[in-house]
Amino acid sequence: NASTPRRSGVLVILLDNRYFRDPYEEGPEGDMLGAEQWAWLEGTLRRSRARAHLIVSGIQILPDKRIGEGWARFPRSRGRLLDLLHRMQTPAPILLSGDVHMAELHVASCGISGAPLSGGDGAGTGRTQVVELTSSGMTHAWARSALPNFLTGAVADVLTAGLLHAAMAFMPWRYRERGDAAGSHRGHGPSYYLGLNFGQLDFAWDAPDGPQVRASIVGEDGREVLAREWTLAELDLNLPQCSGCAAAATAGLGDRHVSCRPRGGGPEYVSAFEMLAGALLAILCAV
Repeated sequence: NASTPRRSGVLVILLDNRYFRDPYEEGPEGDMLGAEQWAWLEGTLRRSRARAHLIVSGIQILPDKRIGEGWARFPRSRGRLLDLLHRMQTPAPILLSGDVHMAELHVASCGISGAPLSGGDGAGTGRTQVVELTSSGMTHAWARSALPNFLTGAVADVLTAGLLHAAMAFMPWRYRERGDAAGSHRGHGPSYYLGLNFGQLDFAWDAPDGPQVRASIVGEDGREVLAREWTLAELDLNLPQCSGCAAAATAGLGDRHVSCRPRGGGPEYVSAFEMLAGALLAILCAV
């Protein structure tokens, strides 16, 4: 519980999402972490006395992009992870990921399964918010010659960045946080950035409204291109009406108690039809 007086500092948890992972051919029921790592993760969260927790995954967790790699390819494991974080009432978990050659900020609104997910999130609302900051990469990104070598320099930059801007506009990727971001130079869009970048977290433990965290993305020229702030209390995973969460099976294989969906509305996962329609619109726009 985040109100425990002894809590302080930040715990960094690095997940291995490759060695123990089932082949993607296993489909929705596939396991991302393996039994031993699940047990280790639960024990680590249970013993932690940190005020904030950084959950690091090499691939994205929240986004429902069933293209390439990502936890969305294994919905059962993704749901199990979010259930576990809530069941442990994890104080201020922040998901960190990479892999996609761009930077993004995602937010999910979580509540008891079957309960409406409307209105505000965070402390005192009966719902929680889970945030994920994706940073990728420092040496290559979509706005930096991601096409084959015969298309180099500005040509490749324009083609790949243009295609990705179109995809971000038309694909039904609803977990991405909406709204303006800091910056207006090339490669920038609402809550995503296609240029070379790195991520940064700054904690303000003595802030007037309580401890705060600022998540930001810094571009190649040193300018901040994405940024968002929260108090740690807004990120605490306390669902007071979740009486069944604490009693959930340790293995996490029973019914899900927590449902996490895009904060802006919509289902937990996009349909194949939405993906196809979005892809066609993006291609048409880019052409």
